[in-house]
Amino acid sequence: MATQNTVKAQVLRQRLAERAWRWPPITELTVRYRAGFAYLDALLDNGDELPLCRLRDTGDPDRWGFALYTDNTGRYEDTILPTGHPVGTPEETLDWSCGLHLGAPVTAHLARGEDLAAAVDIWRQANTARGRPPTEQRIARVKDKLAEPDALVLVASVGDEVLGMALAEPGRDQDGHGARLEELCHISMVFVHPDHWGRRLGLLLLESISGHANKHGYAHLQVWTGESNDRAQHLYRRAGFTPSGRTLLPDSGEPVLHFVRPAS
Repeated sequence: MATQNTVKAQVLRQRLAERAWRWPPITELTVRYRAGFAYLDALLDNGDELPLCRLRDTGDPDRWGFALYTDNTGRYEDTILPTGHPVGTPEETLDWSCGLHLGAPVTAHLARGEDLAAAVDIWRQANTARGRPPTEQRIARVKDKLAEPDALVLVASVGDEVLGMALAEPGRDQDGHGARLEELCHISMVFVHPDHWGRRLGLLLLESISGHANKHGYAHLQVWTGESNDRAQHLYRRAGFTPSGRTLLPDSGEPVLHFVRPAS
């Protein structure tokens, strides 16, 4: 039977693991829990191991004492978080220590300026990596699509470097051929640079789309994906989408499945 400390450590590890993907240099986060303290270490993509911080259990799962690891002393030193408090949530402590050690996190935001060109390039590289390099005509069509007034284009980036993109647009009746449906937001693209596949950037983009769609007055989100595309289906389910039960058979020959969720 698991002890209280074992359960607490498991919950802490899960929360931190779900946050760590926002920091691309981290390939693995290790959490060592002992004697009321949790020690966080990161394995980086260059093979280096980096001590991050030490958390102190206060008995409240959302309030952990924080001590930052400092390279010059090789020790953990109690530190005040940006909130002005010496305690914070596991996510706050991880973000603060990673920000000091690693720089900027991955964020998602509405595309602006040169982001549109970068978004097209992400789409092109992702398709090329899958063995489907787009033609110049198709690239031109995508550029036009992203530039449409009603397009909701989001990018995931670290600083000025764009790592992923997504496109949502107004849903239409008759599976895109009819009148505009004011409350329906249709997600037509979610692509991540091949170097960053598997780092949950697609999930970050979908969560961001949902929030922006809600602000734009949409009540529902929809997306279609291939019946054999297990990876995409897993992503959409993880982002809160559920199958509607509808299936279409396009000219390509592979059935596509319909997924929906509320905008929030």
